[in-house]
Amino acid sequence: MMTVSNKSANIEFSEHEYDILSCLASEKITDMNSRLKECDRYKYIEICQLKAKLESIVAMINYQKKMDDEQKTKYHETMEDVKKYIREHDLIIEV
Repeated sequence: MMTVSNKSANIEFSEHEYDILSCLASEKITDMNSRLKECDRYKYIEICQLKAKLESIVAMINYQKKMDDEQKTKYHETMEDVKKYIREHDLIIEV
């Protein structure tokens, strides 16, 4: 979903796209570091903050993936435990 106003836009990016943007910001920061005396210091700070924000978003995506994977694993382990319990106790479940 995308929304656009005269001051901002909310656009969805994939994890890969966030990685690309973070790399671009990192390259720009590296370039600015080599000529810091000539650079606009406010722009430098804004790009550093943008890079940190992008890296944080990627970290949150990776954390959510990890949590989703752990939740799926726990679900499957629980289902296997239930099936094992049913087999061991000769239980019949009628639906």
